[in-house]
Amino acid sequence: LSEVLAQLQGFQAAVGAWESEILPARIGRYDRALLDQLCLSGEIAWGRLACSDESPRRMPPGRATPIALFRREDSEWLLEATRGTPEPLGERARLLLALLEQRGALFPHELKSQLGFEKRELYETLWELVSSGRVTCDGFAALRSLLDSKAPGGSGRWSLLRAATHKAEFVEPLSRQYLRRYGIVFRDLLAREPKAPPWRELLQVYRKLEARGEIRGGRFAQAFSGEQFALPEAVDALRAVRRLAKDGERISLSACDPLNFAGILTPGARIPAQPQNRVVYLDGIPEESAARQIA
Repeated sequence: LSEVLAQLQGFQAAVGAWESEILPARIGRYDRALLDQLCLSGEIAWGRLACSDESPRRMPPGRATPIALFRREDSEWLLEATRGTPEPLGERARLLLALLEQRGALFPHELKSQLGFEKRELYETLWELVSSGRVTCDGFAALRSLLDSKAPGGSGRWSLLRAATHKAEFVEPLSRQYLRRYGIVFRDLLAREPKAPPWRELLQVYRKLEARGEIRGGRFAQAFSGEQFALPEAVDALRAVRRLAKDGERISLSACDPLNFAGILTPGARIPAQPQNRVVYLDGIPEESAARQIA
């Protein structure tokens, strides 16, 4: 689980999809207690790193709220990479945020007693701050309790997500993160990374890594133009897959999964990354597009 999260860190997906779809698709017999252990040990953190620019109004918090999981040791550059204009908050949210700024991390019962909130008010206020990328909690169980419409219990301390004030260099570590996530990186692929830096900035890093011999440059995806870069092991994997015969294998994934490249790297329309949507790959091609090609 730690290795999978290191690969996916920084990718924002609907909070309700992480434990129901994304992690179980990669880990046999996924046990959510493992995620709790990683969070409470301080290795993994969670939070909304970047709010969407697609709409001037934030969607109501809920299972579709985008959340990222990431290693705490990488939090500084990830937070810097997604720094944006803070969204306006309601009165209760401003009061809770001010309390955390003054007192530091607090347990739910401390928040409730200090602010005089009812359980429902505390639940709604924490959701507002989570969905605006302001706060996080020691444990992932706190997020589950919000999803289940219950007042948060003894599941860790709530704290500010963006406590660091100094700037951190993020272009090179983010460039390496994309390689770790996808194996191969080129401009079109980064449509799944809406907060990616300009391609020209990433190119400088990838050319430097290629010159050092750390990665390879070439034309790995023939249908796409422009410079492409890959980890050596990813090139070997591509060659192995290309030699495999098509046998009608179907793989069904949530549309929230990072592997939803329908309409981005494959023919056909894009499938919105929403919890109710799914993408079914037939021999590596979205099923609708594959059926059209066969016809």
